[in-house]
Amino acid sequence: MRALSALRLNRVPNLAGRLRRWLGLGLDLVFPPTCGHCQVPIDALDRVLLCSTCRGQLVDTRAVCTRCGGSSPPTGSGALCPYCHGKRMHFDSVLRLGRYDGELRTAVLRMKTEPNPGLAMALGDLLNELRSEQLAAWQADAVVPVPMHWTRRIRRGVNSPHTVAERLAGHLRVPLAADLLVRHRRTALQARLPASKRKANVRGAFRVRPHRELPGARLL
Repeated sequence: MRALSALRLNRVPNLAGRLRRWLGLGLDLVFPPTCGHCQVPIDALDRVLLCSTCRGQLVDTRAVCTRCGGSSPPTGSGALCPYCHGKRMHFDSVLRLGRYDGELRTAVLRMKTEPNPGLAMALGDLLNELRSEQLAAWQADAVVPVPMHWTRRIRRGVNSPHTVAERLAGHLRVPLAADLLVRHRRTALQARLPASKRKANVRGAFRVRPHRELPGARLL
């Protein structure tokens, strides 16, 4: 963790977390919890605030490429798919909850366009529950959320990637490096662009804060 000493890291004290859980249990007795996606009532003891139907629709158990997370199956004896085989990537591996279509696509777009922290929290908890073994194997030193441009943050009031990252950091018991990345340019909405223009749209839109060196750190 010496590599992260220069960061202002967000740690949630255990006592504060326990107080929130106790308060949540008390509120559940008055206001029964609902599914973060479809809003149907669910059991107050569920660790992930999603109903069984939504769980089944949001998760994909099919084999994926271990490098890019794509749906194309690996070729031959290797673990890489035709899309990323032979390509240079600026990351080591991708972990995904499911295929970006159907209810999962609907949920992600809702998280991007609506102030719905409950859904982001539920998906972060579900990701940890179903992919905990792989997340632990990565031995991340910190979790870094992708920031939203400040003008959109003011309008929406919440940044869902920050919420998901915060949940994962809490589960993994590692720091949340929320101030590591800066979005210094407002971009067009990716959902409104064809796939061929999305890379160019965000190219150069992010930067690492000055004087933030992380030699050897593993970042999720």
